[in-house]
Amino acid sequence: MATLPQHAPAPPPPAPNARDGEERLVREAILMVASHGAPRVLVAGLTFGEPFLDSCRRSALEAGVRVRVRPTSNANRLDLVIEAVR
Repeated sequence: MATLPQHAPAPPPPAPNARDGEERLVREAILMVASHGAPRVLVAGLTFGEPFLDSCRRSALEAGVRVRVRPTSNANRLDLVIEAVR
């Protein structure tokens, strides 16, 4: 009988342009919420979220939405919630 691993395997290392891709995902989520395409979007599992968080928050406020950090169980990952400002 096979046994299940005790811990999930480590994710592969990020690609060289992964930071740009993650920032693009967040900016596209901001545009989706600002254009009323969705009331809220969760962008989960970001590796490079901290470096561009402030600039995305400023862009979001200019677009009438906000970016919040959502707690995660993995200290190496960041989840962001983009939602309309009420």
